[in-house]
Amino acid sequence: MQKAAKEATVENNSDNNIAVAIDGTWQKRGYTSHNGVVTVTSMDTGKAIHVEVLKYYAYKNKQNHEKRCKNNFHGLSGRTL
Repeated sequence: MQKAAKEATVENNSDNNIAVAIDGTWQKRGYTSHNGVVTVTSMDTGKAIHVEVLKYYAYKNKQNHEKRCKNNFHGLSGRTL
């Protein structure tokens, strides 16, 4: 992926401000999935330049949940900006 990111930068005249497409998915539909993935793909080369694996942990104790869980989105799925 580092090589693909470097190729995309070279393709963009050595400017690291490159155009990307981002897509993600969860293992299961609905609210039961605990595993997901997000990929970042260069628009110029079509190669994946970053992948992030997502884990959702459900804690019975809300304080443990707030300490350990990284929340990266607030809102509804399908929400438009």
